[in-house]
Amino acid sequence: MKQISETPMSSVYLAEEVHLGRRVVLKVLSRRLAEDRGFRERFKREAVAAARLDHPNIVPVYSTGEVDGRLYLVLRYVKGADLSKLLQTEPRGLDLARTSHILTQVAAALDAAHEAGIVHRDVKPGNILIDHDTGHAYLSDFGIAKVASADPVTNTGQFLGTSNYAAPEQILGHQVDRRTDVYALGCVVHECLTGTPPFRHGETAPVLWGHLHHPPPPVTARRPELGPGIDAVVARALAKNPADRYPTCGQFAAALAALDPGGRHGTTREDLPAGSSGGLTTLPPPPRGLAGRWSRSIRRHRIPVAAAVAAVLLLTTAALGLARARNDGGSGPSLADRVPAALRHNCAPETRTVPAGASHSWRCRTGTGQSVRFDFFDTQDRLGQAYDRVVRESGVARGQGDCSVATGAEHRYPAAGAPAGRLLCFTKGSTTSLVWTDDRARTLARADGIGDLALMRAWNSWTAAPAFPTREEQALIALAGQEPADCRRVPPGGLDEFHDVVAAVDCSVAETGAARAAYYRFAGPEGLQRSFHGQVGKARAPWNDDCPDADVPGFLGVSNWTYRQRHAGHVFCRPGARGQFVVEWTAEPLLFMGRATGASAAELSEWWQFEAPPAFSELVKGLNAHAVPAYPTPAEKALLDRIPPAARVDCLRPGREQLQNDLDGAQATAIACDPVDSAAYIVYYRFPDAQAMRRNYERIADGAPKRDCTESPDTFSGEAPYSIAGSPVGRLWCGTDDDDDRFLTWTHDRLNIQVMAFDVDEPEELLGWLPNAGPR
Repeated sequence: MKQISETPMSSVYLAEEVHLGRRVVLKVLSRRLAEDRGFRERFKREAVAAARLDHPNIVPVYSTGEVDGRLYLVLRYVKGADLSKLLQTEPRGLDLARTSHILTQVAAALDAAHEAGIVHRDVKPGNILIDHDTGHAYLSDFGIAKVASADPVTNTGQFLGTSNYAAPEQILGHQVDRRTDVYALGCVVHECLTGTPPFRHGETAPVLWGHLHHPPPPVTARRPELGPGIDAVVARALAKNPADRYPTCGQFAAALAALDPGGRHGTTREDLPAGSSGGLTTLPPPPRGLAGRWSRSIRRHRIPVAAAVAAVLLLTTAALGLARARNDGGSGPSLADRVPAALRHNCAPETRTVPAGASHSWRCRTGTGQSVRFDFFDTQDRLGQAYDRVVRESGVARGQGDCSVATGAEHRYPAAGAPAGRLLCFTKGSTTSLVWTDDRARTLARADGIGDLALMRAWNSWTAAPAFPTREEQALIALAGQEPADCRRVPPGGLDEFHDVVAAVDCSVAETGAARAAYYRFAGPEGLQRSFHGQVGKARAPWNDDCPDADVPGFLGVSNWTYRQRHAGHVFCRPGARGQFVVEWTAEPLLFMGRATGASAAELSEWWQFEAPPAFSELVKGLNAHAVPAYPTPAEKALLDRIPPAARVDCLRPGREQLQNDLDGAQATAIACDPVDSAAYIVYYRFPDAQAMRRNYERIADGAPKRDCTESPDTFSGEAPYSIAGSPVGRLWCGTDDDDDRFLTWTHDRLNIQVMAFDVDEPEELLGWLPNAGPR
């Protein structure tokens, strides 16, 4: 019947089921999402699950299907308005009774969905519908919300969801559950009572930052008449740690209702904004935001439990126990298999001195007579408790030093690759002791001897410690643009603050501005984000878009950094020890993090801006490798073929903000490249026809003086037809924007392609290069 709304994710129509004679809402998923095989499977699976939800406060899904490759949902039509429109008429917020009445209904809907195993993940006012006649509240967009945010971050690290209502675990890509919806519902209640969500900002990244690091502003700051009890109720719903929130949405609603004993207040026709025709609102386009975001899921590694048979057999005589332990027939590894191969051939059980928490103990001896004791544990918790006791008794602080250099250290091992356990080394009197855990085998081992370096060399042979550089370290050194001779492995005592790091190197820096730099590579985006945000959280750094800059107050702040309007990572500046300054940054598509120190804040900031790795060519590869949809699409490939090889350098899909600025809603295929030093980058736009191209060109060139740019006017301002090799090609406009940055744009009339060059440093050089720029 008519289109209600459209976003890059879906189109929504008011429709009629002819055979039933009823109005329905038809939601059609975008062709881009429908072409994603993984999305299609999740959509079909989860839409079916959503359709099974039967609750009076959930908009029912009537059917789902596919026509000509397009996925769709058919939902009940609700005649009314969504809650966001109601809030627009109440800028100070709703009264507590009305808020509680709406919350109670939505909470009931969410609890029912949770019992069915569905987490909504996009609870917001736009997805809460109020019936125009009865004031009945409905929660909408089940299925779509879940599918759309099944991967809470994209491959490029961009957050998918609605930033004003996103829980910290959803932003970081951690596992979500019903408490994620409790948090979002807390944001909705905050907006109902104050007129604004807790962390409102014009940019997405600071909003996500607030969810991660800042306490929510108290409701009473805007509504003091509600009393302090409201702040405690909302604050619990908005706790950063899911364990600190209400366990269910219903309990949250009950706590709010207890603050308003005066009764219920329904939302009726008179409460709704005038002219509301009803229908379902659609999900917004994915906002730019904290990449960290930056993980799809948490994979929980379960350590296999040792077979009970092995435990029973090894409680028999020492000789029989050892023989049977080597071939225990259980489902888990035998005790012998849990000892390093270099030590397992000369072992005997110790039945009289098994420590608390351990199931068995062995004494093994090397060919040189070195004795090593192994204690076996059934659970990781018992192993950790036993190791913690030894660390406390040693007097050595955790997370410091390097046992390969000197005793008095405690750290993870190995220093390269995935951690296998913890290592403690200490000396008392003339005896040096090494104590280490093997997390996979759930063993605690101890060797005592005289001569710490000899003992450490022996330990390295027992545990097969990797030599420097490993393959992962070599790849990281190359990504950092360094030489192996200029780098060393980061001491393992400094790795506890990092999660899932697979390589870490410390390198000298040839350029001025940075004294040294350390580089880290991670197994996945979740570890990268936890590591970076852990550093930021310890420093309590505020959001500051100018970081890193010597003028940032206290040289303390954190911000996004982008490449050609594409989110690339974050950068964090802070004061360091002994008068030094520190800049830390991430390159999320490459799972890369850097940390540089310098004596001058200004010089360090300049070094980071112009010299810090990774190279832009590597970043482009990473962005393209994780692009969704896959890069290049057929249309992008056709456009790339029109760009001459000399200009087809470091090309990628430009960011959404770039497209909005250059196209103002027009449709075009876009490719950004970086072929010359005389301009920051060049963007090629191919339009569906010549008329669309001319409209876009004339829109931005309107008012330009009619003179020839190719004559290099001193003002670098002009617009006129241009030719190449005597043949007319299109029109050319040069100018200077409000920030005094010079730009150049030209058209190729036959190919329907418009080209834009930004931040032009050398106009004459770029104009001379123009015949090589294409398109062709």
